[in-house]
Amino acid sequence: MLPVRTNVSVLIVNSDPEERLPLQEWLTPRGYVLYWADSAQDGFAQLGQRDFDLVLLSLALSDRDGLEVCREITSKYSSPVVVLSAMASLFDEVSSLEAGADEFLVKPLQPAVTLARIRALLRRTNRSQDEQLKLGDLFIDRPQLTASHEGRSLPLTPTEFKILAQLAMADGLAVSRQDIIDSVWEADEGCDLRIVDSHVRNLRRKLMQSGTHVSIQGVRGVGYQVSSNGVESCLRESRPEPFTESVEKLHSLENMESS
Repeated sequence: MLPVRTNVSVLIVNSDPEERLPLQEWLTPRGYVLYWADSAQDGFAQLGQRDFDLVLLSLALSDRDGLEVCREITSKYSSPVVVLSAMASLFDEVSSLEAGADEFLVKPLQPAVTLARIRALLRRTNRSQDEQLKLGDLFIDRPQLTASHEGRSLPLTPTEFKILAQLAMADGLAVSRQDIIDSVWEADEGCDLRIVDSHVRNLRRKLMQSGTHVSIQGVRGVGYQVSSNGVESCLRESRPEPFTESVEKLHSLENMESS
């Protein structure tokens, strides 16, 4: 079971219908409520009708320049904007941020990165409600930096807790060692990737000693993912819809153990 948000509304302004399915498969089962606009005109019409928690804006629109649309959205509305671009240059990223975008993601989108960036942005804008998670039989309180099993706190170091929380927030997807370093050690370029393995070993040992059913699995060529009987938001009891076949294949690949 995946962590479920509480009806986070997302307007997706994108003229390419083929890009809808991946976003729907990643976001809908996690409790995000999606609204679609296939043109800038349709997007502004919907923005005029309600306040969205988030706007995902493709720069490649059929009726207007994407950067101009971004400037208009951010000047008129309070919804945070994530720009989706097929161009990965520094110029395109800077141009989007200067146009008012809060985040910049490069296509083709990667599930774990996309979800992590969306969650981080929602937290920054105080529109997120997933500060406390129930990971199987483990309770994770992010503001208090504590993890507990059956009412007993695990003796985790701050670094171990940050790694556990990041894996829990990945919604069952694999997280690379580099992403863990960027998050936990704040992108210290001198940080050896093997330091992640050392902390994960200690974290695994403490999880086993606590008696929890939660475990951390290695993913070949990627990094780590958390496994449990279920992950859900403590703020809402709800079961997500099942993944479609394409996402099931993605998760099947991610479940491969590293040697």
